[in-house]
Amino acid sequence: RPVRRPAAARPDVPEGLRQPLDTLGLEWPLSMDELKMRYKDLARRHHPDTNGGDRVAEERLKSINVAYTAVRAHLTAAREADLERTA
Repeated sequence: RPVRRPAAARPDVPEGLRQPLDTLGLEWPLSMDELKMRYKDLARRHHPDTNGGDRVAEERLKSINVAYTAVRAHLTAAREADLERTA
């Protein structure tokens, strides 16, 4: 597996996605399916119910949710823009 560089060190990453990608441990570019798979894995691992109500896990899950929402919004907007260009 290649060494993952922080998103901040990769100039090809859209500015608003650097931190969210680092939070999710993902590389740019990525597909919606890759994003969803990673989110489900992290959500399952850090969910408070899985961790006995641990507050640290709960806070980590909140960060994961915010990061997922940001990346998903970007991918959705890009997909819609592509559809408009091809229509």
